[in-house]
Amino acid sequence: MKFPPSFPQLTTFRMVLRALQASDAPAVWELLRNPAAVQYYDIGIASTEKAATYIRLLEYRFGKGESLMWGMALWDDPAHLIGMVGLEQDLDHHSTARIRYVLHPNYWQQGLMREALVAIVQFSFARLQITRLTSLRHPENKKAEHLLNAFGFSHFLNRKVQWLMRDRYVNLEVWQLEKSQYQNVQLESDA
Repeated sequence: MKFPPSFPQLTTFRMVLRALQASDAPAVWELLRNPAAVQYYDIGIASTEKAATYIRLLEYRFGKGESLMWGMALWDDPAHLIGMVGLEQDLDHHSTARIRYVLHPNYWQQGLMREALVAIVQFSFARLQITRLTSLRHPENKKAEHLLNAFGFSHFLNRKVQWLMRDRYVNLEVWQLEKSQYQNVQLESDA
């Protein structure tokens, strides 16, 4: 994955995908302490201070070329964070990145995550020299399954990853999308 020198801001029809800022700490805390939002996400934040530390960690990881995490905000209120979507480099395969995403439940069922992922997937394949995207999916997360299928991700039937989530190990499914198999996703069939 070849990172740009400065954090890339992306835009969609309804959103701006931007770098997280220190002022986002209260919104990150609100998002990552929401039980519905993090039901299948592997991180929870205990305070606004921990959220600020998490944002600094993400900035550090971007500087090291390890990850990109965008804050999702609607055009009409770009300072208000509604979710996060990002990429983490696979340290064993430099042309592979893992997609991570979380959206506040108040914004579910509006096609916003799909819209954000269109921008991220296209940016990944066109600008970051990525040849494969992966995603880890909790077997009970049917919304993620629907979203990944819509993009053409395929499920590795025989590959699972044990992941520590809230003090217990969970077998997560590995899904992948090869650049050579990706076809631009149409937004009108919004999930």
